Amino acid sequence: MENLKNTELIQLNNIVNEIDQEIDNIDKDIENIDNIDNIDNEIENINIDNIDNEIENINIDNIDKDIENINIDNIDKDIENIDNIDNIDNIDNIDNEIENINIDNIDKDIEKLADDIIKIKDRQERKLKQVDLIIRMVQSLNFNVKSIDDITKLTLDRDFLKDKKNQEKLIAFIPELRTCYNSAYLTCLHTNAEKKQKTLGINVLRQILKCNYLKMTPKVISHGYDKTSGKKLVSRIYLIQKLLY
Repeated sequence: MENLKNTELIQLNNIVNEIDQEIDNIDKDIENIDNIDNIDNEIENINIDNIDNEIENINIDNIDKDIENINIDNIDKDIENIDNIDNIDNIDNIDNEIENINIDNIDKDIEKLADDIIKIKDRQERKLKQVDLIIRMVQSLNFNVKSIDDITKLTLDRDFLKDKKNQEKLIAFIPELRTCYNSAYLTCLHTNAEKKQKTLGINVLRQILKCNYLKMTPKVISHGYDKTSGKKLVSRIYLIQKLLY
């Protein structure tokens, strides 16, 4: 009989525990309902009009323009450049090659280049002096020339050049000519030239003209015959002509 009562008490306690558990669950649900009310209040407090205004203020046209202004080609090039960078297998190798560059050789090359520039400049100055001298030589014979082209238009009479005064004028240029011409190749500039050459002045003019690509071409012009002696009358001239380089 007592066992039966104990069993019933246990069952009764279990029922009471279940009821207490259900009550706790109901309390939790009520709390959740209160939270939902708070959420509803927060939602109500959201200003829908403000949100609408902000959405309206977004300038869709500007966004479209920004998208249009994005240069796809430039992006592609940048990507290609990145790919090229990726293709560099070993940056360390490049650094090693840079270190292996011989600075001494570069310095020597720079010095050689500087020497070459100086030589070119010297040759240009020497050429200008040579042209100036030939113009002055022809001017000393009372010809009005200012350039090489002017000299090519001249016709020189041989007897005029053989005149002693004109010979002396041309010979007077020899010391200055030696400063810009190689006397080893020009017989008119030799120290004994005056003794060996009868018409040194003509030879000076002829050889210097040739150095400047001009040739004194001799030509004989006939003037008929002398009526009394029957001798042929001729005059000898020089035409100044350009030589082909």
